[in-house]
Amino acid sequence: HDDGDVVITAPLTRQLDRAKEQVRFEQLRRYFSPAVVEHILGHGAEALDQPRIVDGTVLFADLVGYTAMSERLSADPTRLLYLLNRWLDEGAGACVAHKGTLDKFIGDAIMVIFGAPFHFPHEELAAVKCALQMVEAVRGIVTEAGEPMDITVGINSGPMLAGSVGSRRRLEYTVLGDTVNVAARLQGSAVPGQILCGPTTRARLEGSVRFADATEYTLKNRGPVLAYSVLGLV
Repeated sequence: HDDGDVVITAPLTRQLDRAKEQVRFEQLRRYFSPAVVEHILGHGAEALDQPRIVDGTVLFADLVGYTAMSERLSADPTRLLYLLNRWLDEGAGACVAHKGTLDKFIGDAIMVIFGAPFHFPHEELAAVKCALQMVEAVRGIVTEAGEPMDITVGINSGPMLAGSVGSRRRLEYTVLGDTVNVAARLQGSAVPGQILCGPTTRARLEGSVRFADATEYTLKNRGPVLAYSVLGLV
């Protein structure tokens, strides 16, 4: 037009819509498994917006010795960032490979949800397999980079509140409640390379996972909890 208006043709509109959808897909796939992404794109994100009580499993994995490594590599921040990103990338990959929802990165730690926003069979076993893959991945990074690294993992199952939390400017999907708190405390109680599971998780994995005998842990701001160290898959 003579007045300089831009004319948006139908083909261009479709291209823009596809581009927006691709960006949205790329954002979602960073956090959710492919099956969950397909459901969200096909049916909308209502499942993420409505708070509800779910029975799920949550996993916390934290890099051991990151502070010491930061001091040791203070003169080489590029290498430090490379190692941190390698761990977080491997951890996120294990999460998606086992149908987990990548809840968030907390510094050098990772929080993963299994069973929210959607339940799937054997989610407790998926959480343990995810943790085992994370442990092996870190060992691979150690072999490659020659830096002493390890992780501690806590897993717990039970009821939790799932939904979008935050402000009008930023919302994030997460889970809250005692089940989540115990998983975080178990991770903090584990020794390097150890995967600790709560009693409900252990009971649901009878015959699928080998565990060490129960150990009682006194968790901060909570009473004692029996936890079980994962020895491997049956």
